[in-house]
Amino acid sequence: MWSLYKLELRTVIKSPSMMMPLLFPVILSFFYSTLLVTSNNPSGGIDAQLGFIILLSMGALSSGIMGFGFRFMNMKNSVLLRRIGASKITKSEVLGAIVLASITVLFIQFTWDSIIWTFLSAIHFGNFNGNTIDFSWAALNFKYLIPGISLLILASYSMGIFIVSIGKNTEQYQAIAILYFSSSMFLSGLMIPTLAEHDVWTHYIGWFLSVSWAMDFMRHGIEGSGDVYSLWLDVLMIVFYTSLFSGLAVKFLEWD
Repeated sequence: MWSLYKLELRTVIKSPSMMMPLLFPVILSFFYSTLLVTSNNPSGGIDAQLGFIILLSMGALSSGIMGFGFRFMNMKNSVLLRRIGASKITKSEVLGAIVLASITVLFIQFTWDSIIWTFLSAIHFGNFNGNTIDFSWAALNFKYLIPGISLLILASYSMGIFIVSIGKNTEQYQAIAILYFSSSMFLSGLMIPTLAEHDVWTHYIGWFLSVSWAMDFMRHGIEGSGDVYSLWLDVLMIVFYTSLFSGLAVKFLEWD
């Protein structure tokens, strides 16, 4: 599987689509810089620490839905996967190679996110209202950040393979994936955090999106709010959605 992993990773890195994980965080960084709040100007919006977590969460979500899922769908519909039984390579090894390559690209994007956010903070980049990015690594609680991102990755990849299992072709996958991705961005409060907090119906819809629970878990780490029961509820809901869509994917996925 190691050879398959290196081949898949080399293909992804050389693909023009690799520009998206590198370009998208830059666009989002400039977008969120207009919503920032600092200790010098606490007038609304989001803070720099939450903005960084949103960047990581967007990367995890897009990696599972728009990255891994698309590559697996293309592989599923290719002649190669249908004839792979004639070789010593198993379909599980192919799937594992795609997952590992996607995770590697995701960590490259995480590193790029960190560089961008640290750089913008160092040059005191901000908006026209005088708010600047005041990002601090010390303000991040990695005890919540790392498990939260890990759970979101699992949930996103399980959703990606579930959409592959119900999509008959690339066009169907693309339609379902974009619908879910857009819903997760806007209705869960990921893209605009204040929307889910102030709009009641959006808040309740967010209960059905795993990214909402992951963001809630990681936000506790920044704000220091929430009790142990609410944190365990976040974890249990993410595990529930991951198990649900993984099980449905196993049931409906057609390899041949």
